Amino acid sequence: IGYLTKMAHFYLYANNIGGVLPSEIGNLTLLQDLQIQYNPIGGTLPSEIGNLKSLKTIHAGGHFDGGINGTIPSEIGLCISLESIQIIQTL
Repeated sequence: IGYLTKMAHFYLYANNIGGVLPSEIGNLTLLQDLQIQYNPIGGTLPSEIGNLKSLKTIHAGGHFDGGINGTIPSEIGLCISLESIQIIQTL
């Protein structure tokens, strides 16, 4: 994923894609929308998310079989274009 440096929109809504969000996501510096909700993507948001200065939206979590957990990294404050964060609790 780290080689997709010109990607602006990353939508994986409800595709049953698992694993963790890799730190290489920080290489997608033109990314504006990150929507990975309703997938069994676990772990924490990587601190490299702070590299995404163009990021406007993050939507994550909400899958019955795991999801984003832990604390939101302080580096998210470096996402100067961020307008919307939606992290849905997994029950």
